[in-house]
Amino acid sequence: MDKAASIKRDYRTDNFIRFLLDGKREITQEEVEIRKKNLDLSLLNGPFAVAMIAPDYSGIPFGEKDVFFGYYEKYIKEYLFKIDISAYTYMNSFNNIVVLLAYNGKEAVTDSINSIFIKLHEELIEKFSLEVFIGIGNIVDTYNGLAESTANAQEMLSFKYQYADRGVVNIATIVKFQYNISRGNGIEFERVIGCFKDGNLGKMEIRLNELVESVRHRPNVSGTSIRRTLVELAVHILHTASNAGVDVDSVLGNTDPYRFIIRQNHTEIITEWIMKISSKLLNLIHNRHQTEEKIVIQKAKSYIEENLSDINLGLMQVSNVVGLSNTYLSQLFKKETGVGITNYITEMRIERAKQLLAETSLSAAEISRQVGFVSAGYFGQVFKKNVEVTPQEYRRNTLKN
Repeated sequence: MDKAASIKRDYRTDNFIRFLLDGKREITQEEVEIRKKNLDLSLLNGPFAVAMIAPDYSGIPFGEKDVFFGYYEKYIKEYLFKIDISAYTYMNSFNNIVVLLAYNGKEAVTDSINSIFIKLHEELIEKFSLEVFIGIGNIVDTYNGLAESTANAQEMLSFKYQYADRGVVNIATIVKFQYNISRGNGIEFERVIGCFKDGNLGKMEIRLNELVESVRHRPNVSGTSIRRTLVELAVHILHTASNAGVDVDSVLGNTDPYRFIIRQNHTEIITEWIMKISSKLLNLIHNRHQTEEKIVIQKAKSYIEENLSDINLGLMQVSNVVGLSNTYLSQLFKKETGVGITNYITEMRIERAKQLLAETSLSAAEISRQVGFVSAGYFGQVFKKNVEVTPQEYRRNTLKN
């Protein structure tokens, strides 16, 4: 490109360029030329590309942010000017720096744009020590295409953890990345996720190696393609664990999965790391499930003990209270207690009846009602079957002692 100059800044220029980038209505070529002439915007000629620069300002004290924003934007503008790029910059309402590149009749090449912003990303990291991602929209030739490029640049930031190349996500290359990822999300990918959900680490390791090999043998594949697939896999695993109620940050610590994976040169290091965090996550999921199951069983037991007098008390009623299906609660209850829920209810009724027989003068008929039997006769049959004596005999034996 020829020696560049910064596009002149004043409120009229700001309004006009932001109007073009917002794209709220189309503007004719004639209107643009008139505005350009009136505003002396001779540098505003296509092809164009819009970039969105999003630093993480969270570490900047609130009172210092306004000054920092201005300094950050100024550094970007001066950097682009230094490398002969005609550009217009401003900060949007999200505190992201919007950069309009105007190539003034020169060819805008995707690889060249990537190189510019990858280098800028490195400069910003070194200068400000803040995490930053850059989204780049599509190259357009017309002013009416600027709004599309702006929207695409903004959208690219939402893909920063899946597709960023050294902090930069370019829509011109994301289609290729998405293709690779969607291929990764095939049967081999789903098998790894399935093994994780099943808690089968041994099989998961086998499936993970199969996934890597399936990506490695695709046409024109690169190490970056494999790493991106493994980034996507790690995101799925962490998402699955998070949905299970696990604190994934406690497992990750200070490790950023995206940055860790993308920076590795050896696939074996990545797969070992994925298996390591998967093991930790599964242990936490298992412990959480055990805790949750114990809480559910205790809730079921408490409800049973409080409602023994209800003749309708049974599996369906307890299932509704604890929010589980009949089948699952039945299996879970037996696993935790060693007895089926119906038998447990009967045992609790008999224990309550024994207590009432020993400590009160209530009749067997009244006791049968208080412990939820439909009749005194049925109560007597069940009692004798479980205690081997009738209710009356049990009372007499207790009084003798």
